[in-house]
Amino acid sequence: MALTYPNLNETDIASIEMTWELINEDRLRITELFYNKLFDLAPDTKKLFKTGILDQGSKLTDFLNFVVMYIREIDGLTLHLKFLGMKHKGYRVKKKHYPVYREALLWSFRTGLGKNWSEDAENAWEKVHEIMSSTMILGSMGK
Repeated sequence: MALTYPNLNETDIASIEMTWELINEDRLRITELFYNKLFDLAPDTKKLFKTGILDQGSKLTDFLNFVVMYIREIDGLTLHLKFLGMKHKGYRVKKKHYPVYREALLWSFRTGLGKNWSEDAENAWEKVHEIMSSTMILGSMGK
């Protein structure tokens, strides 16, 4: 299965970088929003996490920071995402979890940023999530 990524243009990337800066400033609250929403949407995902929410939130923000830093270097990002997909398979993450993760992530960003969130930001982050999830799923399949 060949990877085809959504087209991220410079406007998308600028929106991702700008909103990530704001998200990162309030990362503790936004990651708490994320995990609360994730567990509301899919209570079965709670058992996938072996560490507390603060530790897990730190891992999430480190991961997203890496994605934002390397969004222009898709080859290196792809390798890292495939590796993470393999790791997450070991954590019992299933393909069905990725859309729920997307919904919780975008909701937490939208809620956390309030008036600083826009339709452009939503569309750009949807593209980023598609890149992350499709690549991680392939990685989980050993491809």
